[in-house]
Amino acid sequence: MMKLLIFGGKGGVGKSSISGATAVKLSELVEKNQNILLISFDIAHNLSDLFEQQIGNELTQVTPNLWVIEPDPELYAEKVTQRFGTLMRELISTTPIVKRMPKLEEYFEETFTTKSMTLSMKNALFFQRIIDADDIIDDMKEADSAIANFDLLQKMKFDYIIADFPPTGNMISLFEVPNNTVQVVLKSTLKMFAELKDFFKKIKTAAKLLNPFSKDITEEQINRSKEIVAIINDVEKRAERVTKLMKESGSLRLVTIPERPSFEELKRARELTKPYMTLDAVHINRIIPRKYHRCEMCRQIREIQDKYIEAIESDFSDVKIWKSHMLKKEPIGLRGLRKLGDEIFSSKITLDLLISPTPR
Repeated sequence: MMKLLIFGGKGGVGKSSISGATAVKLSELVEKNQNILLISFDIAHNLSDLFEQQIGNELTQVTPNLWVIEPDPELYAEKVTQRFGTLMRELISTTPIVKRMPKLEEYFEETFTTKSMTLSMKNALFFQRIIDADDIIDDMKEADSAIANFDLLQKMKFDYIIADFPPTGNMISLFEVPNNTVQVVLKSTLKMFAELKDFFKKIKTAAKLLNPFSKDITEEQINRSKEIVAIINDVEKRAERVTKLMKESGSLRLVTIPERPSFEELKRARELTKPYMTLDAVHINRIIPRKYHRCEMCRQIREIQDKYIEAIESDFSDVKIWKSHMLKKEPIGLRGLRKLGDEIFSSKITLDLLISPTPR
C-alpha cells in the first residue's frame, strides 16, 4: 500500500526544506524499483528554488526514483467545475421559475465557476485526485489533461508520496476533503431546486392558473438530476477513500522552530489534526549549534531555544522528535538537501524508522 507522509506547521519554519530533505533521504533508502513523489500544496511554492531547477506544474524527475511537482490546482479545478457547472445550468435552464427570477439565475451562474472556489478547495480537489486513482466522473481523462504529465503521474504508481502542506489553517482545509464546499454547494442547490419544483407542483394541483410556472418535470431533467446526484455520490465516495487512506497509511510530521509562537502553533496543529491523521513525528529546526557559545547573541538565543526544546520534548514525548541545527549555508540543491537530511537523521536511520518512527 502507498505510504503518505504529510509535512505541516507554521509558515517560515523550514517546512519545505525538511520535506525536501526527507524525500531525498528516502530516495536513498528505498529499493531501486520504488518511486517517490514530492508534491507542494503550499501557496508559496519553492521546490524550484530548493532543487535549483524549474518544476512548477510539470512532473519533474530529480533523482532516478524521486519526482517532484508544484501543481496548479486552478487548471484542474477549472475542468472539474466546468462539468459540474454545465450540468447544473442545463438542468436549471429548463425550470421556468428560474427564468422568471433573474437574481436566482445569476446566483446559479456565479456559483458553479472556478472563481467562486477558494484556493484550499481547489487544492482539496487536486489532493483527492492525486492520492485516489478512481475517477470522479467518467470523462475525467479530459480533466487530467489540464495537468502536465498527469497520465504519467497516474501510471507511475508511486510507493511514497511526500506532501508539503500549507501553514496550519489552510492545511486543515485539505484534511477536510469530505466536507469540501463543492459538495455543500451542490447539495444545497439540489435541495433548493427540488423544493422549488415540489412547491410549484403543489400549487399547480391547487390552482391551474400557475401552469406556466410549474411544468411537469421532463425526462431530460430527471436524467440530468440523476447524473448530478451520481457525481456528488462519487465525490463523497472518493472523500471516504481518501480519509481512510490518510488514517491507515498516512503519517503526519509537524515542523517547528524552538520559539514561543512556533511552539504554540505546534500544539494547536496537533489538536486540529487529531481527527484526521496520526502525528508520528515533530521536527525541531534551526537550532543554534552549541559550538557558537562564544558569540554572546548566539548563546542567548540558544538559551531561549533550550527552554522550548525542553517544552516540546515534554509535551510531545509520545512521538518521535528529530532535531536539525541551523546550517551555515542554505540547504539548496541535492547536495544541500542531502546535508540537511544527514543533519536530521543519523547515519543509522533505516527505511522502517523513517517511515514509521517510534518515540525516542
